[in-house]
Amino acid sequence: MNTQVIEGRLADHLSARIESLQEGFRNLSRAATLKDLAARFTGIAGTFCPGATMDVLFRPGPSAPWEKLVDGSLWKVEELLVVPPEKAGASSVVRTTSNSISIVQRLVDRSYFGVVLAQMDPQSTYASADVISLRLFVHLFENAYQEQLHLRNEKDLIFSLNHRILQLNSLIDTGIEVAKLNQDASPQHLALERAASLTNASRGMLQVTGGGQVREKITFPDGVSEMPAMNGHSCISSEFSFQDDTYTFALYEKESRSGIVPFDGTDQLLLDALARHPGHVKTRAQLL
Repeated sequence: MNTQVIEGRLADHLSARIESLQEGFRNLSRAATLKDLAARFTGIAGTFCPGATMDVLFRPGPSAPWEKLVDGSLWKVEELLVVPPEKAGASSVVRTTSNSISIVQRLVDRSYFGVVLAQMDPQSTYASADVISLRLFVHLFENAYQEQLHLRNEKDLIFSLNHRILQLNSLIDTGIEVAKLNQDASPQHLALERAASLTNASRGMLQVTGGGQVREKITFPDGVSEMPAMNGHSCISSEFSFQDDTYTFALYEKESRSGIVPFDGTDQLLLDALARHPGHVKTRAQLL
């Protein structure tokens, strides 16, 4: 067989492999969730390793336990996975035996992806080409995972921007409402209610003190008798003084889609702005 024929066949083989990898990435990029991504990865890698058993695992961080995304029922599979050392600069660890390949890849968000491929038939073995192929598939997974993170971050950013716009509009509307002196609710009560709503606080309190005594105490929601202790980022407060009284606003336990989270700088700015409104109203009323 002459050299041109060999080179032609090699070129065809490489071209087919590149097309398969490109199609594999397109398939992985369509995954909606991490489990979906792992299932698609298993399907793609399985076409190049027929008859093999595969476990796919995910580790959110260095100290977190491994979570199985695809269970191939391999025995003690976690013992085959070695996390790449942080200081060594390596992003992956590959371990091989005669009939198994295990790869752990550090991902862009410092989480880890692990895959173990094993042949149940003791007569079947893996060659170096199989290791290279699996490493290529792992890199495809890494790229698709990174794209999934970018899409998720983009959605979170859009949600955050829309929420900030809503907060700004509500702050303007609240300023207008608080400025109306003929409303049924007191300015400070309305300010507390809106502050809790805009910052997603689960509860809030306004306390008016003067002369060493508590002159007024308002809670949100109405009727709440006890408030959590003011510690860390689970509580924010703001106050203003009018004549001899001090008005202290406090908000507790910011709620989110993922549970209770710390208040951020924007929440403090909103509370400071809303807490000043009743003071302006009282000063204006005194001047009229």
